[in-house]
Amino acid sequence: MKYWGFVAALMMLYVLFSNDSTANNKGVLPQKLPASTLISQNLKKKSQTRQPASSTNLTTAIQKDIDQLKKLKDCYETRTCSFPETDPKSYEFALGKQIQSELMEFRKKYSQDLRHSKELIRVAKEFLMTGDGFVQEEAIHLLSSLPPSQESLVAITEGLYSTPDPKLMEQALGEFQRYLGSPWENQVHSFLGQTLATGAQFSAITVSEKIMPFVNDKSYKSYQQTLLNMAPGSRASKNLNAALKEYRRLQTGA
Repeated sequence: MKYWGFVAALMMLYVLFSNDSTANNKGVLPQKLPASTLISQNLKKKSQTRQPASSTNLTTAIQKDIDQLKKLKDCYETRTCSFPETDPKSYEFALGKQIQSELMEFRKKYSQDLRHSKELIRVAKEFLMTGDGFVQEEAIHLLSSLPPSQESLVAITEGLYSTPDPKLMEQALGEFQRYLGSPWENQVHSFLGQTLATGAQFSAITVSEKIMPFVNDKSYKSYQQTLLNMAPGSRASKNLNAALKEYRRLQTGA
């Protein structure tokens, strides 16, 4: 009897405890948090679960392609790469065409992503210094695909300093027109004036033949001074003189 009485007592305690717990749960409402706290907690959860956008993969890809281009460039020095040497110029010719092709693909792949514009400018500047016409041509195309900048302009003017290639100079002139009206316009006039006065003959002639778009109120006097420093009677001198006279005629209406 004592045993069953003890069991009954335990059962009564269990029932009482359960009812008390249920009553407490029903009687206590969950605390309502302020809206700002809820928003903060929600943003915290999202920040913990969301993976931030990363350019790691793209950075790795562009660096891999840059390394490949540099390996090709080293072939100029080592002359151990698998390019034909059937005559004294065949190796450089084939290498230049290969680099030109690789640079073209590089430009198509990355020029639309301005996050890597600095890397593209550095690549273009490096290959503009090779002296290989094919490579320099594509390097200018690479810079043309980017917005005008001080760095791009310096890359072109340094890479084409004293170039004897009139085709490259003509290509550069097209690029230089993008800098008219920019903060770097005076650097363009300085480079063109130097080319006219002391540059390679055919490059100077090319500049003189296409100088008209660059003659304006800002540059007119500097090109007059350039004319004084040029060889009198030279083809480039005559072309520049004619351009200056035409500009003045258009301004005065005479």
